[in-house]
Amino acid sequence: MPNVELFDTEYTNMEQLVKLSQSLNEPKWLLERRKNAYQTYQELPYDKDNLFYKYTTFKDFNPKSLTHNWKYNGENNYELVKTYEQNLKPFMVETTHSLQSSLPEDLQKQGVFFDTLHNLIKIDEVKAKNIISMVDKSTTKFDKLGSLSRAFAVNIIVLYVPKNVIITEFIGKITQINNSSTANFGEFIAIFEDGSQATYYNIFNDNSTNDDSKLYSIIETVIVGDNARVKSFQLQDFNSSAVFLLSKYSEINRYGVYHNLSHLQGGHLSRQNSFIDLIGGENIFNTFEGWKPVSAEAILELNPDYIIVPQRNVHKGIDVTKIADNELFKNTKAGKNKNFIFDDAMAITGFGPRTINSALNAIEFILK
Repeated sequence: MPNVELFDTEYTNMEQLVKLSQSLNEPKWLLERRKNAYQTYQELPYDKDNLFYKYTTFKDFNPKSLTHNWKYNGENNYELVKTYEQNLKPFMVETTHSLQSSLPEDLQKQGVFFDTLHNLIKIDEVKAKNIISMVDKSTTKFDKLGSLSRAFAVNIIVLYVPKNVIITEFIGKITQINNSSTANFGEFIAIFEDGSQATYYNIFNDNSTNDDSKLYSIIETVIVGDNARVKSFQLQDFNSSAVFLLSKYSEINRYGVYHNLSHLQGGHLSRQNSFIDLIGGENIFNTFEGWKPVSAEAILELNPDYIIVPQRNVHKGIDVTKIADNELFKNTKAGKNKNFIFDDAMAITGFGPRTINSALNAIEFILK
């Protein structure tokens, strides 16, 4: 069990929390929200399920060596921001030291908001309070480390899509992690009102050229209204010295649909790797231990023959053809030949009688 108590550093205490809130000129109610989140962090027990810790590695990680990003005064990455705006045209670019939002005017006129909570407070504090009320009623005691992210988040980002508004182009955020040894805490809130439609993305990119430790911890809340149709994808590309923690809560109302795709791959010593060994295959990501996020580029470069998909990650309306045609997979050998193996998540990531049956089914599919 990793010593996650190490998150209690000189930057994560009540005194620093108050200083952070003051530096952001926050209203009293938002400071109280931070205090409540920090109190929840202190009260909730650490997750004792080792499954959680497969999703990241704390090896050689020393949070005490990090600087909280709100006190960081290093590189600004302004040139990098310009490059993203010119080539990828994202709506938001976040770096260790800055955040820029460029929502198109036509979406603004339809009532779409994609910026920080602090800017929303300046525009409409009542609306900001209503959004936070919607989020907090479900996630107040949701997750210990997520509560820590909420307490010390520098950027509280809100994506709000009003009732019946349909966004036809992708909308999203790129977070760029630089060389600095920083602890980056954030909160992402996405609310899609009844009848709205949108596809949004979160891309986390680490362009570090050194092996200094860094932390990116975020709590994400997604609320999908009645008859809303939402798709999202998340890509993570961190180097081995970075620790990434994501606490995510999704609430889907009646007849709402939410498709989510993220890259998280089991490497050597993971249960998924054991399942691949069981069916006589070779895991293309056996160069690392445990579970790590992988980039789309890595999948394309290693070009898998078969892709195993846990059924819990596939909505009942999605079939092999739709997944094979996804931009992330269609240029792989698995995508071109529609070689996707679907099975129960607990059977292929755990071990028991069902695992044997799943292995036999996978072998039959491969040999057909």
